[in-house]
Amino acid sequence: MRKTSMTLAVVLVASAQALATEASDAIAQLDAAEVRWQRSAPSAYEFRFEYGAMLRYVDCEEGFRAIVANQVTVEPPGCNQLRGTFATIPVLFTYIRQELLKAPDSVKVMFNPKYGYPESFDIDYRKNISDDEFHFAVRDFRCLDKNAPPNASLERTRDR
Repeated sequence: MRKTSMTLAVVLVASAQALATEASDAIAQLDAAEVRWQRSAPSAYEFRFEYGAMLRYVDCEEGFRAIVANQVTVEPPGCNQLRGTFATIPVLFTYIRQELLKAPDSVKVMFNPKYGYPESFDIDYRKNISDDEFHFAVRDFRCLDKNAPPNASLERTRDR
């Protein structure tokens, strides 16, 4: 009996250490991506925000299109419940950082290699709870800068 409880304690400690390492790795990746974004961010861009969660918003089942010029969002109608939290790349970084501080059981973030913006974010706060997962993806990112290099406005993220 004592050997079983000792083994369980070792497994629990190892699991906690793995989760702490995963979170610190995610924060380090987030920091590096945010610096990349700050260095290369276009002054005007657009993207499509898509999300997955148990809770769905009536006017936002498909996500929304965001257009940003000089850090100000030009807001097409719809999806008001999510726009404030997800309508610009800087607020996506803020959201991810806040969620990582909640010590989730599982998190996966993918960043665009050129600009650094988050391409996808998956979080499961507690593995033993079935309705607390959240996912978002940034699709169809496009640089709208007039002074961008040739063909920059045609650059798009790859579809997944």
